[in-house]
Amino acid sequence: MKGNMRFRRLGGSYQLMIETAEDLQNVLELNVAHWAVTSIKINSMICDSAFLETLDSGKNGRIRADEVQAALRWLLSYYKDVSDIVAGADHLTLSKLNPENPAARLIQESVRVAQRNLNLPDSDTITMNELNDHANIISNALQNGDGVIPPDPVESLDPEAAACIRDIMKRVGSHPDVSGVPGVSQEDLDTYESLAKTYLAWIDRKEQDARTLFPFGDHTASFYAAFQTVEEAVDAFFRSCETLNYTAAGEAKLQTVVHTFDPLNAASVDAFLDQSVIAEVNRECVLRLDQRVNPVWRDRLTAFFQAQEQCGLDGKSLSLAEWIALRRNLAPYGAWIASKNTSIFDDAELDCIRAWMNSGVCGRIRELMKADVAVAKNLDGCGEARKLLLYQKDMMEFLNNFVCMHKLFENEAKSMIQVGILVMDGRQFTLCTLVHNIAEHKAIAVRSNICVMYLDIATEGGSAVKSMKVAVAVTSGHMRNLFIGKSGIFYTRDGSVWDAKVIDFIQQPVSIGEALCAPFLKFGEFMQKQADKFFSTKSKSYETNISNVVDKTASAPPGQIVPVPAPAAAPAAAPAGNASNPMMLMGGGIGIAAIGSAFAFIAKSLSGMSFWTVFSILMGILLIFGGPMILSSMLKLFRRNLAVFLEANGYALNRQMRMSIKMGRIFTF
Repeated sequence: MKGNMRFRRLGGSYQLMIETAEDLQNVLELNVAHWAVTSIKINSMICDSAFLETLDSGKNGRIRADEVQAALRWLLSYYKDVSDIVAGADHLTLSKLNPENPAARLIQESVRVAQRNLNLPDSDTITMNELNDHANIISNALQNGDGVIPPDPVESLDPEAAACIRDIMKRVGSHPDVSGVPGVSQEDLDTYESLAKTYLAWIDRKEQDARTLFPFGDHTASFYAAFQTVEEAVDAFFRSCETLNYTAAGEAKLQTVVHTFDPLNAASVDAFLDQSVIAEVNRECVLRLDQRVNPVWRDRLTAFFQAQEQCGLDGKSLSLAEWIALRRNLAPYGAWIASKNTSIFDDAELDCIRAWMNSGVCGRIRELMKADVAVAKNLDGCGEARKLLLYQKDMMEFLNNFVCMHKLFENEAKSMIQVGILVMDGRQFTLCTLVHNIAEHKAIAVRSNICVMYLDIATEGGSAVKSMKVAVAVTSGHMRNLFIGKSGIFYTRDGSVWDAKVIDFIQQPVSIGEALCAPFLKFGEFMQKQADKFFSTKSKSYETNISNVVDKTASAPPGQIVPVPAPAAAPAAAPAGNASNPMMLMGGGIGIAAIGSAFAFIAKSLSGMSFWTVFSILMGILLIFGGPMILSSMLKLFRRNLAVFLEANGYALNRQMRMSIKMGRIFTF
């Protein structure tokens, strides 16, 4: 242990003083056995919840000493100048970070990116509010780390690229970036470029091999469309004709399959026509419009012959040889149409798309995407910067509530342990802690010998009422005016005022004066109870007699006087053995005479004594009967243990902390 460590005696034990930059290093060197606290529940502290949750690396709702050590090492590694940690500054100063730490350099770069995106001047500092402005930090669509590029921010940099991005969004689709602005991703760009290049190559074949692809010139497309509508049916017709010619030449009767149908049944007619060929089969293998044509195919066949006539061919008939030649001529066009990769460019200005593909605009868009993705690490670094600033702002105060408890012994409830200040009965109570389960808290807190009030405090918060339970230590003064149901006001650390009401107690001695007066107070309470009991009985007896008189008067004849009976005497004791009434009267007289003699003897004895002698005798009697009570109260008072009171709240403390009379005045005054 270094000799420059400074300690302060608090609650009967020495605790490390943490005030300077050197003290922060001492925290890491001091054995945990000398820390004030080794573990604490997150929900028992009044502090920035984000800071506490970040400290809780185990995510179990508790902060342990090893987690504090790891967090402090991490924090100190980022700084070459820790003065902002000591001061608990609420802004991050970039020049005070350690340039030899790559992670610290990344935070510096990240803050620069954040400042640029927030349109802030190039400053050496940034605040937590600015770092928390995540929406605006990522609002710069070209530098938000997602790789999605919207067109509008590109307009001023590269109008051609912006126009290309808009066309990609129109034909391929778009994706929102992290700020919600639609743009194109790397995948969108790759898909568009691949489709466009293939489509342009497909279009180029039209110019390069026009005579082969378009045997009928401008009519080729319409003729091929009509050809496709009857292609399968015409193939089936000529196959049937060839099959017919395949039969024996001298055969007098054709061997054909006869299909039947019910002319009154539409379904039967449709089924018959679907099974029939396009036209009447003949041995000449010629398809004519003037022969019998299947009604289902008549319109399509007519349109086909009209298209054929427009191409300079016969518009009335078609032989098998002509059909074979026609198929052969249209095959290249059909293959070319089938090789079309997409239709998204059918309405596009191909010259514009060709210019984009040749000018390298897609490459320039990719560079924008790479630059955008490159700042992703910087935006991640903003998260580290927020964590660093959280630690910088609250670490020093936290250490003074965990490694040592100096903050607890300052007035005005400045400790993270104290939830606020209670004002009640003309006093301020500052040792007030959050309680989540009163029964569990009482089971432990009763061992602290500290008088504890449990309060329900509430205030209006917006449209709802906020409330919480608080344990308040009563450490000086008295308990005479404190009782369940008593009300007061409570000031939380943020200055809010809450209504407070006592709902439970742990009754313990509060001060020496109260401990000394305890027997007298108990005796006074006993005498008051007995007097109340006696007068209550007598009063009830008189009320009963008067009620009886009133009832008799009301029922008596007019003019008759109803006597008021004397109060009922106490019932005589049952006779013992064969004792007679005269013997009882004689015994009672002897008893009264004995009491009178006793009082006379006491008066005669006291007449010869001084006042102080009488006072001493009375005090002796009180000490005999009240001494054990005073001794017990004094022992509890001097054994008050602040550590146990805190342990009831889930703290794991290393040392017992005796609460002295002087210390008690710190928390209640």
